[in-house]
Parts: sequence; C-alpha cells; structure tokens
Amino acid sequence: MFGLSRIVDRSIEAWLLDRFTMLHETLGSQRQLCHTPMVLPKLGTFVVEGETDREMAESIFRTVAEFAGMADWHVDLEGFESAGTQQVSEYHFLTPQTAQAAGTFSIDGNSVLIRYDVGLVKQPQNLIATFAHELSHYLLAGYLPESFQDEDHELLTDLTAVYMGFGVFLANTAFEFEGRQGYSGTGWTSRRMGYLSEDTLLAALALFARTSGNDPDDVRQHLKSGLVKRFDKGLKQIDRLEAELDAFRKRDEVFAAGR
Repeated sequence: MFGLSRIVDRSIEAWLLDRFTMLHETLGSQRQLCHTPMVLPKLGTFVVEGETDREMAESIFRTVAEFAGMADWHVDLEGFESAGTQQVSEYHFLTPQTAQAAGTFSIDGNSVLIRYDVGLVKQPQNLIATFAHELSHYLLAGYLPESFQDEDHELLTDLTAVYMGFGVFLANTAFEFEGRQGYSGTGWTSRRMGYLSEDTLLAALALFARTSGNDPDDVRQHLKSGLVKRFDKGLKQIDRLEAELDAFRKRDEVFAAGR
C-alpha cells in the first residue's frame, strides 16, 4: 500500500511547523496571519519610479517595506555589482568559484545597512525576494532576543519572508534555468537564490495560504507554471494537519482580540 503523497518529508514538515509556530507566537500580536495579504507579482502592485538603477531599487524597496509593515524602519540601501558569469569564448563561460549573495544585511550600532546586487533591478521579482529576505533579518533582529541562536538562521529568515506574504516571489526565484547564446555558441546556465529549497518554499507557501486565509487560486495564477502542481501537492499535505491549522487559527483569534 502506497503512503500519502508529500512534497516534503516528515522532518522538514516538522521543522516548518515548529518554526512557523515560533514566528506566529513571536510576531502574531503585531502581525496576525489573518491580516497579512499575499503579495503577488501582478500589474499595479509595484510601481517602479526613477531613472537610475539606484532610484528604481529604492522605489521597489519602499513598496516591499510597506507590505512588510516596516515603512518607518530606518534602512540605508547600498548597491553592489556582482561578479556574474562571463562568456570568454564561443563555448566557455567563467563563473565565480563561490556563489555570491544577492543581498546582505548588517547592523552597526543604530545604523542598519542592506546591500543588494544592482543587476537585480532588471529582474524585479528577484530584487523583491532579496529585499523581503533582508528585511526579514531586520524584523527578526528587532523581535528575537539577542541570546537567540539558530543554526538554521538563514532558513528561518526565508520562512519569515513567507510569513510576511512574499512566498510567491521566493518560490518563483528559488531556481532559474535559462539558455544563453553568444558568438556562435549556445549554452545554458542555472542559478539558485535564497536558502530554502523550492519544495520547502512551496510547502511553506501552502502553510501560509491556509493559516492566513489567502486564496490559493491567487497563488496558482502567479506562480511559475512548473510550480503549480507541486504547490497543490503541498496544499494536500498541509490540509492533513487539521489540529495544527486549528491551533494557528485559535492563536490568531487571541491576538486579534488583544488577549
């Protein structure tokens, strides 16, 4: 007899539930899931203003911060140029030996700095996912005690971005594969962004949709086509967690009532 279909195994499911519960218990009094919208890559959501890359990045960042409820949190933005893949002959590409982060977050006293790859301005979904991740670092730094230690801190930061409503952007940009053509040759490149895997992000996105009450159809319409069936698989897995989902709803009701 075959077991139940899963998008992630039991250990990852348990990790998601444990960390999502921790986020809800920590952030829920100020950020109830039932009041958190699913941010979607649709026309009109992000109005990009400015003429330079810096101005456009700052415009996108302001909208991300507004959705995150962090519009009044002071942040200095700084762009940097990454050493990307470069074609050096008909069939040869040079790639950096180590993967470079799309963004970084740092605190020095009262100064908060988020750095971002300026090349992502031409890839707005990637830039939005990057800003959501870095703002999640800032949010966690503001709410979690200094003594908090988590060996999976970057994974938790990705999950926090999902909790804030940016899961579609993280899932859409987690893995990219594209053809490249130059000189007289053709090749292919792949790129990973973020820290959680695609399947874990889709399971987290399903968990957020169910606990926040956002419509999964909105997610399906804006996910990359190759992710939709796996998202539905994640929904089926999450829907089997009836007791856990009920606990999130009851906790949200307590937060909303101010108790």
